[in-house]
Amino acid sequence: MGMTVARPSRRGLLVPAAAVCLAVLAPFALASLVLFLLGWHLQPILSASMRPSYPSGALVAVEPIDASQVRPGMVIVFVDPRQPGRLVAHRVVEQVSGDRLAFRTRGDANVVDDPFPVSAESVQGRVRWGIPGLGSVVSALSGGWGAALLIGAPAGTLVGTEGYDRWRRRRHQPRDPDAPAGQ
Repeated sequence: MGMTVARPSRRGLLVPAAAVCLAVLAPFALASLVLFLLGWHLQPILSASMRPSYPSGALVAVEPIDASQVRPGMVIVFVDPRQPGRLVAHRVVEQVSGDRLAFRTRGDANVVDDPFPVSAESVQGRVRWGIPGLGSVVSALSGGWGAALLIGAPAGTLVGTEGYDRWRRRRHQPRDPDAPAGQ
């Protein structure tokens, strides 16, 4: 008589996978909620101009700030005056003298200042901290495919495991010997 070896169940693999997903996603979701409640936002860094402080692909937390509080040395996020709708994160080099509050900025990896002054109205906030590499993940998951993956994968896993569990319980349910055939 041969020895019987139990096969690992598919459900047995889902629990560790779900635990890993929860361990990764729960802290990110909690941090995002706290930042949202504080009025902060997350911004991916798309270029290498702020390297090494914030390399391309980093995700930075941006705290709202009144432009009157901006000082040289701060990394601020502002609307690009040459390309409205595009946000730039660069370090403030100096406050520009004149009638209106404005700042001269430069990326840490750049050798010259930006060619345009940043107006106070363009300042969106200041960078408080960043996580290298996470901005690339967030950028890749933004849009329809990312939402489908982030919502569809957990929903599909839940529906699949529940369906499998119900099927397994029906299959292993003892049959009533007095029940008519076909039930």
